[in-house]
Amino acid sequence: MADQQVLPGMPDNPEYTELSKIPRRAEGFQRMLHEDFQRQWDRLFGSDNVKPGDLEFAHLVSMNVAVFSQIYLLGVLRSINPVVANKATEVLADQLDFGDSLGEWAYQWREELEAGQPMTLLFEP
Repeated sequence: MADQQVLPGMPDNPEYTELSKIPRRAEGFQRMLHEDFQRQWDRLFGSDNVKPGDLEFAHLVSMNVAVFSQIYLLGVLRSINPVVANKATEVLADQLDFGDSLGEWAYQWREELEAGQPMTLLFEP
């Protein structure tokens, strides 16, 4: 897209991350989440291998709750502001691909939340 901008120091493929090929656009990322949800749903309810009460069953349910939340929140953001949704997805995909500072960012955001401060964003909306 013409409005696609490359962030300094980030890969220049506007569609997918360099290492894990994670979609960097909101629609593609949301499609990936839907695929993840369905794959887990099928494992939960379409298989005789996983039974309620099994640790794996509880893990899959927990993962689906998290993915459902991500699908919903990204959908809301895309509805409100698709440009910001794409920027946020681009930065998120790159952070997930590199993975080297996830813990630091989560810690900082928790500290900001506890202090009543706004969350530091990884991009300018």
